[in-house]
Amino acid sequence: GNISSPQQLNWRSDQTPPTVVFNNTPAAITADTTPNFTFTGTDLGSGVASYECRVDQAASYTSCSNNLTLSGLVDGPHQLSVRAIDNVGRISQTISYSWTQDSAAPTIQFTQTPRALENSIQVTFGFSGINASQGIVSYQCRLDSGSYQTCSSPQSLSGLSDGNHIFSVIGQDAAGNNSSPISFSR
Repeated sequence: GNISSPQQLNWRSDQTPPTVVFNNTPAAITADTTPNFTFTGTDLGSGVASYECRVDQAASYTSCSNNLTLSGLVDGPHQLSVRAIDNVGRISQTISYSWTQDSAAPTIQFTQTPRALENSIQVTFGFSGINASQGIVSYQCRLDSGSYQTCSSPQSLSGLSDGNHIFSVIGQDAAGNNSSPISFSR
């Protein structure tokens, strides 16, 4: 006839999957060969237990931290997919971020130059650039030993003194890669 003390069991039902958002991503076009991503998962039920990531079209997701730095990627388009897993095994919807890695410097060339001997105090230079993944977004020009200044093609120079001059140009692509300078002297 003895009665035990009542036993109580408390539990919490978790029917809602977690969510995950990116906090930090690289630029859409970047020269960075070790891009860093941070992301945060939220789960009001059981809490976030882990994260899984997939780079590009990898066959499967692998465990990852929410502060992820990638390396060893070749230049070109890439995509990181991330999902969070809560403490009862529910998986969030996948979030993805796409970017283009471009670590190659562009090349530029003159398309118009003055004659080697010129009897004018005004000359015009034309130049253009190419890059494997995108065009040149800005140019910097320099006359003789002056400082580089923003310029565009065609670039006219006037008021030149007699004697030899050197005109130099550097191109920059959208990822921030600078070309080697090209120069024309007369």
